[in-house]
Amino acid sequence: MRWIKAAAPVAFGFFAAATLAVAEDGGTWEYRDEWDLAWKIGNFLILVFVIVKFGKAPLTNFLAGRTEEIDSDIKKAETFRDEADAEYREILEEVSKADEKIRELKDIIQAQGEAQKKRILADAEETAERLITAAKASAEFEIRRAHHELVEELVDMAVDIAEDKIRKKLKDKDHNVLVEDYIGRMETQRVA
Repeated sequence: MRWIKAAAPVAFGFFAAATLAVAEDGGTWEYRDEWDLAWKIGNFLILVFVIVKFGKAPLTNFLAGRTEEIDSDIKKAETFRDEADAEYREILEEVSKADEKIRELKDIIQAQGEAQKKRILADAEETAERLITAAKASAEFEIRRAHHELVEELVDMAVDIAEDKIRKKLKDKDHNVLVEDYIGRMETQRVA
């Protein structure tokens, strides 16, 4: 604003000198181009004065507002960048933890698998023991039964053989004696 106050007297002096020069010349002016230039400069200075006088505050406010807006946008961008960096670090941390968790889960699953394998093997051994014991018991039972049947069959065969031998050697007279003896024993048992 000070330069306008300093430039105004200079411009006024320039215009006054130019007017005096024209007046001394008798109305003809051979410095027409300089005069046109002076008016152009004067018009420019007036335009600058009007712009500065009436446009300085709105322009300053606009530029200050725009500066604040740009600063705000920069701060927001920095905040977003910081948040993105923090999220990125968190994700990297989670990924490294995920690798560790995967290893832990793998170890747990392997341990459970080993425990289940041992349990299955123990159950299989127990089942095998029971089956072997049952098979032995069944075999012993079958052997006893077969032995008993064999003994019965041998006894039956011995009785048949003895019966055949007795029939061959037994005569009618011996047969009658045996029948009478048997009947006598039956009668004594009946009485008693």
